[in-house]
Amino acid sequence: MIPYPFSRGVFLWAAPMWVDRDAGTEAMERARRELETTLKTMASEAEAMACRPD
Repeated sequence: MIPYPFSRGVFLWAAPMWVDRDAGTEAMERARRELETTLKTMASEAEAMACRPD
């Protein structure tokens, strides 16, 4: 997507996630769920920040 000139944008970031190279199936699934939750939360926060009226 290319935003319109002077449109609103938001940059968010979270703490890095580390998964051991030799992580098993359960650890990988736990990390996947954590990442999914973090991304959904950040998307909601960004949407709320970008859509705020002036």
